Amino acid sequence: AEGLVPNINLADKSGMADEGMAMSVVDGMTVFLLRNTVQVWTGMTPGVAGDFVWQKTMPLGCVHGSLVLALPNDVAFVTRTGVRTLSRTLQTEQLNVSDVGSELDPTLAEAVRLLLTDDVAYRRVGTVLCDAQNWFGVRLPTQTLVFQIGSSGRGWSVFDGVFAGLTASHAAPDGVLYLAKGGQVYKYDTGVYADNGVAFTTRWWTPWLRLAGEGKRWANRYVEVVSARGVPMSLVLRRYRNLDDGDGWVVTITAQSSPDYWDGADWDVGAFDNANPPPDVVRDHFVAEEVAWALESTNTLGPL
Repeated sequence: AEGLVPNINLADKSGMADEGMAMSVVDGMTVFLLRNTVQVWTGMTPGVAGDFVWQKTMPLGCVHGSLVLALPNDVAFVTRTGVRTLSRTLQTEQLNVSDVGSELDPTLAEAVRLLLTDDVAYRRVGTVLCDAQNWFGVRLPTQTLVFQIGSSGRGWSVFDGVFAGLTASHAAPDGVLYLAKGGQVYKYDTGVYADNGVAFTTRWWTPWLRLAGEGKRWANRYVEVVSARGVPMSLVLRRYRNLDDGDGWVVTITAQSSPDYWDGADWDVGAFDNANPPPDVVRDHFVAEEVAWALESTNTLGPL
């Protein structure tokens, strides 16, 4: 038809030799994810008289077309420096800005290096989405990195076991996640924390924190672990400083059980409280520009 164009020119918008990886539509924007750049186009009507036009090019590429995941009002993709979301990229347009994970993480950097240098590894990647628990994962050759974003923070963890070396995954319309590996299909059970009776370790790791604030050299701070446990359990608290996560201060503490204030027990059946055992208090004096803590537990009943 008159006025329509059969194609658009992406080559002259990147400023370098590039390769298309994937595309997505978010909030009326058409996003082209290339290997070295990300292009944003707006409008809905192509053609000479249409409104479909190029808006901007950002110097942040996508390493693989299968490592792109559509999220509600957003899109996540894997770059050479970390996992990014389009919304955060549009806000910063910078490489070294923390997004859903650390911007320069050695675990992810090594996984990206492997898939870019090994043909077999390059064909065994993909994404995983679990709506029931509000997380998404990046399925890499040897492990799955799982990211969860909430109102109180963001972070990622490594899923192994069945999640290591997945060949496929499927998020069913009813919210059930199915995983394929070794010729078998597994159903992900969101209501069970177990590994056939074997104890497993869960670790929660904070990002690097500059507690003194910008422009200050020091500040007095303390850390408090608030737990709500039915039975006492041991926790391992690790403290790292100045971006060095290879050598940390380690202490074991006990998380006390919570008072039975709201269990509905009768006065002659259950105690109103748990005698209020004093919490563990440990002191750790240190000076640091930046600090991070990791809290872990090992048991058969599930995470903290």
